[in-house]
Amino acid sequence: MSSLTSSTTSSSYGADICERLIAAQPQDWRARLALSRHLSAAAQHQRAFQLLLDALGHHPHGIAIHQAVWRTLSALAFDERLVRAYIELTREAVFYLDPHVCTSCRYRSTELLWQCPQCHEWNTFVEERLTPARPAAVDPGPTEPA
Repeated sequence: MSSLTSSTTSSSYGADICERLIAAQPQDWRARLALSRHLSAAAQHQRAFQLLLDALGHHPHGIAIHQAVWRTLSALAFDERLVRAYIELTREAVFYLDPHVCTSCRYRSTELLWQCPQCHEWNTFVEERLTPARPAAVDPGPTEPA
């Protein structure tokens, strides 16, 4: 019984750490992935799915995230609404050669790095995405006084 209690306490402690990491570093997709795995193991699949969609917003190339999404969708009996939400999110993802950018010095890399080789700061890389262009608002020009 004590081993069950300690594993439950340890598990909730890990979830708490993930939630604090997400609050402190909103771009941290790894904490979202870890927390979603914890929630899935606790049969909280809806909440896990939402965390995974958030993680994809920060790291659309992450194969581990996509795999976790499909496992979670499977646990949710491939709810059509959720599958459509996943497809819509990933349809707009734009990929390019150097997607990882250091937030301190703007150094670009094809790989997600822990430490920037240029400014030597830690955990400053985020994935930068281009978003599809939105149509510009039409400017009617100056109006003439009546």
